[in-house]
Amino acid sequence: MPAVKYDVLIEKGATFRLEITYQEDGTPVDLTGMEARMRFRPDYDEPAIAALDADTDNGRIVLGGEAGTIVVTIPAAVTSALTETCRIVYDLELVTEPGSPEQVERILMGKAELSPEVTKADP
Repeated sequence: MPAVKYDVLIEKGATFRLEITYQEDGTPVDLTGMEARMRFRPDYDEPAIAALDADTDNGRIVLGGEAGTIVVTIPAAVTSALTETCRIVYDLELVTEPGSPEQVERILMGKAELSPEVTKADP
């Protein structure tokens, strides 16, 4: 199934949270045993400005097993450090068979606009 295009807004200095339910034909997909990874880049070939993985202990991507939910969280401390003022590209991939050989499916992609923070400490 092709990735769904979905543009998001990241507010600098605020916690970013995106929750989706991954479904096929209206039925949640069981994500048990899968991994996920997500990257935000200023352009497709540029270094990542934010890298999130579900197989780490930082809790930034949480897979909901049989419910098919995926919750992506970027803490305010991370969004505060983002310096890009242009549109950012991103995608979210599921690794359906971790290990060798992996089966990777890109499920979400789009642009992320970074909104500057106004209420912040003065220099």
